[in-house]
Amino acid sequence: MLPSSRVPAAAPDPDASTQLARAAARLLFAGALIAAMPAHAQDQADWDSDLDSLLGEPPSQDEPPRKNEQAVRDRASEPSAGQTANAAPKDEVLLDVIPVPTAVQQPEVPAPPRRATLEEIVVTAQKREENIQSVPLSVTAISGDDIVDKNMGDMNEVATYVPNLDVFATTSFPSIYMRGLGSSYNRGFEQSVAILIDDVYYGRASYINQATLDLAGIEVLRGPQGTLFGKNASAGAIHFRTAMPESEFGFKGDVLLGDLDQQRVRLTATGPITETLTWRAAVLSETRDGSVYNTTIGIDEENHDTQAGRLRFLWEATDALSVDLILNAGIIRQHGEGSQLIRARDRHLAAMQVFDPRTSADPFDELTAKNSQGRVARDAYDATLKADWTLDGDYVLTSITNYTWLDEKVRMDADFSPIPFLILDNDEALQQYSQELRITSPPGEFEFVGGLFYMRSDLQADYYIREFLMLTELLQVTGELERILCLQTPDPQSCQDLALNDAVSGRLAGELIQARQTLEGGPTPVETEFTRFDQLTDSVALFGQATWHFSDRWSATVGGRLNYEVKSLDVSHRLLNNRTGVEGNAVITGDACEQLLPIDLSVLGALPPLGNYCLGPSPLGSLIFPFIITGATQFEAQRERKTFNLIPKLSLQYDFDDAAMAYFTVAQGYKSGGFTGQPVNDIGLEFEDEEALTWELGAKSEWLGGAARLNASLFYTDFEDL
Repeated sequence: MLPSSRVPAAAPDPDASTQLARAAARLLFAGALIAAMPAHAQDQADWDSDLDSLLGEPPSQDEPPRKNEQAVRDRASEPSAGQTANAAPKDEVLLDVIPVPTAVQQPEVPAPPRRATLEEIVVTAQKREENIQSVPLSVTAISGDDIVDKNMGDMNEVATYVPNLDVFATTSFPSIYMRGLGSSYNRGFEQSVAILIDDVYYGRASYINQATLDLAGIEVLRGPQGTLFGKNASAGAIHFRTAMPESEFGFKGDVLLGDLDQQRVRLTATGPITETLTWRAAVLSETRDGSVYNTTIGIDEENHDTQAGRLRFLWEATDALSVDLILNAGIIRQHGEGSQLIRARDRHLAAMQVFDPRTSADPFDELTAKNSQGRVARDAYDATLKADWTLDGDYVLTSITNYTWLDEKVRMDADFSPIPFLILDNDEALQQYSQELRITSPPGEFEFVGGLFYMRSDLQADYYIREFLMLTELLQVTGELERILCLQTPDPQSCQDLALNDAVSGRLAGELIQARQTLEGGPTPVETEFTRFDQLTDSVALFGQATWHFSDRWSATVGGRLNYEVKSLDVSHRLLNNRTGVEGNAVITGDACEQLLPIDLSVLGALPPLGNYCLGPSPLGSLIFPFIITGATQFEAQRERKTFNLIPKLSLQYDFDDAAMAYFTVAQGYKSGGFTGQPVNDIGLEFEDEEALTWELGAKSEWLGGAARLNASLFYTDFEDL
């Protein structure tokens, strides 16, 4: 403590009181500063300015900051204006001055480097936002940024980053397989892997070809997902989440130039319309030349032209209500399916080379030889209206309404050769309407999601096959007669190999076909197969799933889905002999039969399909299709199929800590039965539901403070009516 200067006591005046108050405030402020000891002290001038402002006086602009105790004492003893240096100040107040230590500037110590951690991944695999590491499912999530950064242009490329997923996203006949389970192409088949875009189920695999535009992310869910995602998810589900509108204006785009003259442009824009209404638009334009050259007609095959767009509006009407409108459009054109001949017997190859000498069975020469170029024309449009309403207690009521329209036309050279033989046309129109209402509880000790679902789909499909060869020509090219005769020899296999490798007979067959078609002015259809398939499906479901966290570490999930479905079918299958104009199957008798089949059928026995032609008198109808399609016959049918089933799920989860968990799940999957879309008769028209019961044991963990993740699962699936 510094010694104080004393002056005779005097009655305090208002100025003195003010000075006393200022001194007291300084002492209190200094004490607080000492107690706090901030790492970086402010200048004393700032303290003065604060006090001056507090006491109603303007801060001093010229006074230097006080550095130490001596500076305080010296300034306090300075004479005021009008006083001499030796004169005592008038009415000077007696003050004790204490030292105020200044904060000492400490040298900065570099902070230890932060350990890199993986970003948290949020998924909606259980119809609510959750950390992927806490979800008792085998899930792979790919963000929208990863899709762009890794240049994933289609689902074929996405599948390379997802274990247990195989996608054959061909333009003409796409298919998806999860854990080895999937569905081949048939218009009457449902998919084993459900496709969802923004929570909407799409009944055709064709939608995967345009679903990767402007995405927020993709979630791939393995194993049966029927409880929450409905029928036709017996193997799993793929959920595409498109990007949301944003409240600030934004624009981005990219251009890709690749081989085969590939040109791709993607543009995205977003922004506000009002304070509560925002929008987002995305467009895609991509073209690419074919990868295979057709030597027969002299053009490239598998040329692509894809145009797609999306327009989205988000209206946040209130804090509790939001409405989302999504409009999608996609137009795809492809010329040629890009297939190549990879294997052929000498007899068959020799017949083909009559029509195109460059025909080969080399899978690496990037050449094909087909007399007709295939094509794909697909137009798809849909609209989705989604509303979320937050109720009291943070329960969320969600409504999702969707209407989808798909028109698809596919043509292909079904014999994959330069010989005019089979041309296939497949025209399909699908209209689908769906409505989902669900309620989601807030997170807590007991949480649930449940709802109602309705879907109606109207599928109309026409299937044509035009055939250009006479039956005798087909027998000569294929060597079918020799194959049957070889069955009576001591070594049938060697005999058949000799016949199929008979290039001389193959070339002769090709020349006879070419001569006949030239005399007739070119290839003309000999027979036609036509199938009309009209199917109406109504599906209603009640679903729910609840999770109970019954301790800090244990939780149990129980779910189920009741599904009722009605399918109504009107189908006709016709066989036409274009030469005679007669419909139905032909049956040949007498001399004609002997000339067609110069063998003793009584010795060979009834060998289908050739033996079926010599059964009795009949008009000369279809000869070829009963030969190449066993059991083919003309028919019409109307059928109705009703199914009712329960899809259960049970899961038990144990959390070791915040970084590791294990789960055990038993779930049943279901794929709707129905009617085959390419029937040849009414005997095998209907097929049963497919069911899959999966037992899965899994674990999820984070290591090195979140810098690494390791997830694994072991599963066993039992199929019924696969």
